[in-house]
Amino acid sequence: MDTKARATTNSLREVPKPILEQAKKRFWENVEIEDSCWCWKGAIMPLGYGQFHLNAVNIHTSAHRFSFLIQRGDIPKGMSIDHLCRNRKCVNPNHMEIVSSAENTRRGKGTKLSVNDVLEIRRRMAQYPCPIPALAKEFGVSRALITMILQGHRWTDVGGNVIHLPYRHQLKRMITQETEQRIRLMRLQGSTVKSISSQTCVSQSQVRRIMHRCAQ
Repeated sequence: MDTKARATTNSLREVPKPILEQAKKRFWENVEIEDSCWCWKGAIMPLGYGQFHLNAVNIHTSAHRFSFLIQRGDIPKGMSIDHLCRNRKCVNPNHMEIVSSAENTRRGKGTKLSVNDVLEIRRRMAQYPCPIPALAKEFGVSRALITMILQGHRWTDVGGNVIHLPYRHQLKRMITQETEQRIRLMRLQGSTVKSISSQTCVSQSQVRRIMHRCAQ
């Protein structure tokens, strides 16, 4: 086994058992187990994460990642570990979740949107085109972010329908005939303008304009 093969931090399968057992013993000597978080007492990286080395096999990794590997198993290639407790010194695997690198970055920035929010935004646009301002207001983000999500320039690792046409062209068909018919029917059934706007993602001013055309 060469050094390069041993240096992975996604798996410890190729680490010789005597070396791994010795590393585990050294690891636990630096862990303070509390009721919730298990705090790392050893070396700390500049960003606040625990640091752990297996010099014999050239592995240099974070303490929480090593903890996950010895207690939960392999980490899929390209994936990251997110601290659900937001305590960077914590090495309790119950406080960790495997996520994509993009998702881990988003969580660290405190993004307002979740994966389900992004899928819902794209689903609505695919089902019946919605005005960007209405979506932005509902989800509490900027219009620019909604546009980039719909065009696939943000949240690129998340599925859902992506608009491939330039946004300026998409605006021309933002409200379809089907959506207008739905708005008219809801109005005839007694729904308020605010309720219609909320359910169809069409702004209240646009709903009123459609109602005005119907009355003419």
